[in-house]
Order: sequence, then C-alpha cells, then structure tokens
Amino acid sequence: MNLSRLYELQLRELELKVVDGKINKLESDDLLYRLKQEYSDLKNQYLLLKESISEEKKQGENKKKNIRQLEENKSNYEKLKYSAEINNAKKLKMIEKQIVDVENNIKSEIKKIDALTNKIKKTNIEMIDVKKKLAFIKNKFEKTKNERTDELERLAKEKIEIKKLTEEIKKSIDENSLSEYTKQKRWFNDPISLIVSRKCTGCSVGIPSIDYEAVRDGDVLKCESCGRFLLYKKKSD
Repeated sequence: MNLSRLYELQLRELELKVVDGKINKLESDDLLYRLKQEYSDLKNQYLLLKESISEEKKQGENKKKNIRQLEENKSNYEKLKYSAEINNAKKLKMIEKQIVDVENNIKSEIKKIDALTNKIKKTNIEMIDVKKKLAFIKNKFEKTKNERTDELERLAKEKIEIKKLTEEIKKSIDENSLSEYTKQKRWFNDPISLIVSRKCTGCSVGIPSIDYEAVRDGDVLKCESCGRFLLYKKKSD
C-alpha cells in the first residue's frame, strides 16, 4: 500500500470536510434573518412614534382652537359685564364667575398644550435614537451580507481546488490500496495515523518497539490500540 499518497488523500479529504462545515455553518446561520427582523421591528417602532407625534400635534391644534373660542367667550362676557343688561349685583356676580371659569379653562388648556409639547419633544428624541439604530442595523446587514457572499465564494473556489487535488491523488493510487482505505473510512475519518514520538497520533497510545521499527522499514501495520494504519514520516519527507 502506498500509505504516503493515501495520507495525502486523507489530508485533502479532511480539508474538504472542514470547508463543507464552514459552508454549511454560513448557510444555516440566521444572523441575516435576525438583522432583518430587528430592522423591521425598529421601523414599526419609528412609524408608531411618528404617528404618535402626528396625533399629539392634532390634539395641540384642537386645544389652541378651544383657547381661541374661550378667549372669544371671555371677551363677550367682559363686554356683557359692562353692558346695560347687567343691572344688579346678582347678574354681576354671575357674569364674573363665568369670566373666572373661562380663565381657568384657558389655563387648563394651556397646561395641556405644554404637556403635549413636552411629550412631542421626548418622542422626537426617541425617534432620532431609533433612526440611528435603523441606520446601524442597515449598515450591519449590508456588511454581513457582503462578507458572507465573499466568504462563500472563496470557500466554493477552495472546495473546487481541493476536489481537483483529491482526484489527482486518487489517480496516482492503485485500486487495491484505495479499496482498503475506503473500507477503513467506515470506522475512521482518518484511517491513517502518523507516528510521532513513538505514539499513534490517532489514539495517542505508544507503539511497541518491534512494530515501530517495522513501520520505519516500510512495513504496513495497524495500531494495536485503535486499528488505524501507521505511517512513519522522516523529517525530510
């Protein structure tokens, strides 16, 4: 068996598995979906705030109309106060009470307008904050989308290159060796283990001296512990 070439094949196949894993992870990651959802939620929040301001402004305009009407009523009451119709103390007291009531109503409406104005200011500040978040999420979405597209394209090219190398390596290996290697792949992703520091790198168990020397001489042996083919590589290899 040409274990050296089979080991090269194993490395390429493991590389391919890693690349496939990265592709699957990118394609299954729901970050873009979550960013879209967050953007949609923020947009709805922004529209609700905008609608709220519009409604508050309408209420403010209605309050101003009420004030104008009340001021007109006050003016009429004041004219009536000094007219010939108010000819006794009882009528005077009544008209003065109506004037006070109108003035109190005007003050009440002014307070409500002030409250609406403050609320609009706070809502505007909140809208600015939401708008900033919308811009941030949009930029993050575009950046993430572009980076993911670029990375998937890079991985696709890398996958093609690895497959090409894998096929070239397979052509240089005899069928019997490939068949035996394929059988071993049923149990291991890495059926061939290097010997490093007299240990099998597949299971980290020490190799008996007699087996170690035999593998160094080129014999094909399996690890007594895990069953992987053992390969010794010289430092110059």
